[in-house]
Amino acid sequence: MKLSIVVPVYNAEAYLPRCIDSLLAQSLSDYELLFVDDGSPDGSYAILADYAARFPEKIRLFQKPNGGQASARNLGAAQARGEYLSFVDSDDFVEADCYASLVRAMDRAQADVLLFDACADYGTHTAPYAAIPEIPASRKITPAEYVLSFPAAWNKIFRTAFYRAHAFRFPEGIWYEDLALIPQMALYTDRLYYEKQLAYHYVQSANSTMRNDGYRAKWHDMDAAISILQTALAPRFPAETEYLCFMHYLYETSLRYYGARHDAEIDAIADWMRQRYPHWRRNPYVRERASRHERLLAWLFYRKKYRLIRLAQAVKHRIRRKP
Repeated sequence: MKLSIVVPVYNAEAYLPRCIDSLLAQSLSDYELLFVDDGSPDGSYAILADYAARFPEKIRLFQKPNGGQASARNLGAAQARGEYLSFVDSDDFVEADCYASLVRAMDRAQADVLLFDACADYGTHTAPYAAIPEIPASRKITPAEYVLSFPAAWNKIFRTAFYRAHAFRFPEGIWYEDLALIPQMALYTDRLYYEKQLAYHYVQSANSTMRNDGYRAKWHDMDAAISILQTALAPRFPAETEYLCFMHYLYETSLRYYGARHDAEIDAIADWMRQRYPHWRRNPYVRERASRHERLLAWLFYRKKYRLIRLAQAVKHRIRRKP
């Protein structure tokens, strides 16, 4: 078996047929699809059972009580029989016949991890979601470059033996499990390769865990994810880890809380950064990769200047409304 593709499923009946059809539309002959229904209360399991009955040579179906996406991925990865392992989210889909070329690239590179490109799919249009936007062509990448790449499970293929040798598991019970785990793989290998091929459609739907509007208590799981990441990576990749904490915690998570008017949570993030990374503005990656807007807003969050941010936004809004 060449490739195992694990798909965790929860309440995805509206998206499942498109996802499954895209995975079946592959010329790669020697692959399997492992669908793990995570206790879906909707009709997801019935859809999966129908496909499994029609394509028994390709589909293996598992069912478990609801425990979250990480637990479903871990179960599927443990059951995988392929030389290589990949993940797909059930509300997303892949390009037709993408895995044949990706597997050939994996074979040529003899990589432990191969990265590829995706796009954010809005239905009417798409936007690039490159794994490493700064790299213009396929090539081997360094562990530091890998740490700074887009930290998703679904834009990668892993050598199963490597994955199991280091007992990788997504931390269960929290959101942001990709960020907590995926960058850590740079600690264990330099056999890393970037194949500049758009293969994955990251669907921007209301169904996704990460794309719901309004305050979500599970946003606090970022605290745990960042703590796991920072503890594991900082000794070997100090500058890269500082940048990840800046971007994913101080900027992106603070922005999420700011939109929900939860300033106290931003205070806690600012205090965490002040204790661990008080000189984050000097970080070379912050200077080179973050936009001026991102740096300014992060600085205002760090200084807890929420009234100033809101005042600036109000002035900007009034200027735009003037004839």
